Amino acid sequence: MTPAQIAEAQAIAAQPGRAAVLRAIRDVSAQSGVPQGAIMGYDRRPRIVAARHLAIRVAHDAGVSMAEIARVMNRDHTTIRHAILKGAA
Repeated sequence: MTPAQIAEAQAIAAQPGRAAVLRAIRDVSAQSGVPQGAIMGYDRRPRIVAARHLAIRVAHDAGVSMAEIARVMNRDHTTIRHAILKGAA
């Protein structure tokens, strides 16, 4: 690993909520085949939205607040709330 990659990994590890969200995105990406960038992006195709909502629910189930998930995913907290409630239905 380069020094920059080590510094980035340390910065992420120092923020447990951020690390949990990124881990959820990585895991859902690996399971669904949807690229991580697409999960973080704004594409509204159903397959990608389903993966994004799953990643949000996984992060929330791991104890990450809706506000923190929203910050990491660059979304409004009401979008995060919608994804969580939609999954509970």
